Amino acid sequence: MLEKNDFSPPFFNIGGKAYKYGQDILEIAQRAEELSQKYQVDIVLSPQPTDIRLLRDKTEVLKIFAQHIDPITAGRGHGSILPEAVKDAGADGVVLNHAEDPSTIFALHENIKRAQKLGLLTIVCVDSVSEAAAVAEFSPDIIMPEPAELIGTKTPGNKEYIKRAVEAIKKVNEEILVQYGAGISNGEDVFAPIEAGAEGVGASSGIMEAEDPLEKLAELIQATQRAWAAKS
Repeated sequence: MLEKNDFSPPFFNIGGKAYKYGQDILEIAQRAEELSQKYQVDIVLSPQPTDIRLLRDKTEVLKIFAQHIDPITAGRGHGSILPEAVKDAGADGVVLNHAEDPSTIFALHENIKRAQKLGLLTIVCVDSVSEAAAVAEFSPDIIMPEPAELIGTKTPGNKEYIKRAVEAIKKVNEEILVQYGAGISNGEDVFAPIEAGAEGVGASSGIMEAEDPLEKLAELIQATQRAWAAKS
């Protein structure tokens, strides 16, 4: 079972969304695994649910996170994603409350509790500093504070915003890790979040829509290692 202390900052999160699937996402996953070992950066990848088992079977050190779960138990629930099913497929954790898949506060709390009971780690996305502080009360493993309007753009977040979000989260629970990802599209973009106190960074469209996704991934992972070394 993967635990939060298995994460060694810095870490990098690849948001798979619905960009790639099957052999295409496997190619990215295997390249990510090589880069993780080369640069000593833990990497999270959240593929389509149908690809969780494929990536788990074909990788060893990559952290595989589901993009969604529903707060249900086994039984009725057509169209829902059962937490036990993603766990059985090999997921290490789950991403919750993304701006493209928002949760009610009740469903979010229930999902965090269900995930914790099953040993699934949780990354929770938030849209503001105040929401970051509120969600920290639920004790997820990682909080991703990113303004919704910057997601999918090439405009990274303001360093002061990230710093305030980190401070708000750590004030509630120092053990929660912080990751920032909105608007990151090149190596230089990863420095500000890490300088502001984040332990992790990430990207989705910045990689998936790049002319050469594998080359872009290598650029971002190498930059993450350099940014962390500069901070240390």
